[in-house]
Amino acid sequence: MSFTAYAQLRLPPSDRGLCPLGFPAYFRIELSWAKLAGVAALLVPMVPARLKEWAYAGFAITLVSALIAHLAVGDGV
Repeated sequence: MSFTAYAQLRLPPSDRGLCPLGFPAYFRIELSWAKLAGVAALLVPMVPARLKEWAYAGFAITLVSALIAHLAVGDGV
């Protein structure tokens, strides 16, 4: 998650990855910061377990949503 967040924020070709899926251009910035917040929640030891569970749930929702978005536009598995 941290690698894709970095790639979406810093590498030029990755900023065109979400637009063919129907997402607006600004969504990659929001998604990247949410990924980084989730990674931070998992790595910081003093974060409560309940918050870490929500970070894992957010990552699962992100991955399932990405799969659905790619299948909806005709990309293969």
